[in-house]
Order: sequence, then C-alpha cells, then structure tokens
Amino acid sequence: MDKRIMKKMSKGYDIIINTLINDMGYDTSIDRQNMKDSAERSAKGFLEIIKPIPEIKRELKNIVSKKFRSTFNGMVTIQNIIAFSFCPHHFLPVIYRVTMAYLPKDTKTHYVTGLSKPARVAIILAGRPVLQETLVMDIASVLARNYVSNPKFPGIDTDGCAVVVEGLHMCMACRGIKQHGSRAVMQKLYGAFMDSKNVKEEFMAIFQSNRPQTII
Repeated sequence: MDKRIMKKMSKGYDIIINTLINDMGYDTSIDRQNMKDSAERSAKGFLEIIKPIPEIKRELKNIVSKKFRSTFNGMVTIQNIIAFSFCPHHFLPVIYRVTMAYLPKDTKTHYVTGLSKPARVAIILAGRPVLQETLVMDIASVLARNYVSNPKFPGIDTDGCAVVVEGLHMCMACRGIKQHGSRAVMQKLYGAFMDSKNVKEEFMAIFQSNRPQTII
C-alpha cells in the first residue's frame, strides 16, 4: 500500500472526524476514544478496495498473459463471484455478484485461462469508483478483446463471452429511496453469445440454474 497515498487520504478522513466531533456533537470521551485512529483505519479500508489504475493494468496484464493448452472447446462458465466497489456518485459501497462465460478461441490448439483468472478480472476491475454500466462492459471487453476495437485494458482473445453483473448499491439501500431489497442487473454479450441463439440459451440456462436469490 502506497504510504504517500495513505497519508493524504488519512488527512481527508481527519476532516470528517473533526467535523463529527466539533460540529455534530460527537465530542464525548467515548466518541473521541473510539475515533482516535479511525482516519488511518478508514483510509486503509478504502485502499483495500480501491486500487490505483496503474496497479489494475499491471495485474490484468499478468492475468491475461497466462493461458493453458487444452482440447476443450465448450463453454467455460464461472458463477457467483463476489466483488466490492464504491459508487462514484456517492462513494458508498457496492456489492456485486458476477457471472461470466467465454468460448475458447477456435484455433488448431485451444487455449483456456486458469479458472480463477476470470474471477480475478471481475474483482480487480471492481476495485475502482466505477458505474455498474461501465464495469460490466469492461469485464466483457477483457474476456473478448478481439471484439473490442479500442479496449482500455489488456484482454483475452476468445470466440465470445457473456457477463452478468448484479449490484447491491448502498446509495440506494441506506439513503435516497432506501430500497435495500433492490438489485441492479446488467449484462454484456460479445461474439457467439450475441450471434448464436443456441449459445445464448445455453448460457442463460446455466446462469438461471445456479443463481442465488440474494447477493448477501
């Protein structure tokens, strides 16, 4: 964790804590004791979730560079990946459940990525203050780089992919309309998942068969 960034962010949380103490009545000895080191703890917690863009790009490059030979040419589906993020509008937490699938590139030798790699892609890309609409598109573009003309991040050449992202947004759950039971669901398809009815139906059948009713 970058100590310089940590120090700057801690100063920001110091302002919030001093406002609580000096202007909002949280000035008892218990309050002060409980919030004594909260600025540093809050900064550390934030930086455990939100990563610098250069670090995200390095991790993605490392992930997509690792692939394995295989004779398998069917659909690879990874379900129920949990990822954490922050809403860029309110900087409140978002909990995501991600399901993704891809078809290995149809060449003489098929290549697949490690089973943990798609999950890591979702977790890493969620580590930004990012709109859910952007997140689902970015994950899909990494899994189907050959279908994206100007990808923002390094990716994997496949014959197509499908990504579904379900989000529980604290900005909707604990403020504003206060709908803690609502979920935002978005999907992005590329390649065969877009062009082939059979491929899309196969994915949706798998998706629905093992889909929990709640994110948390």
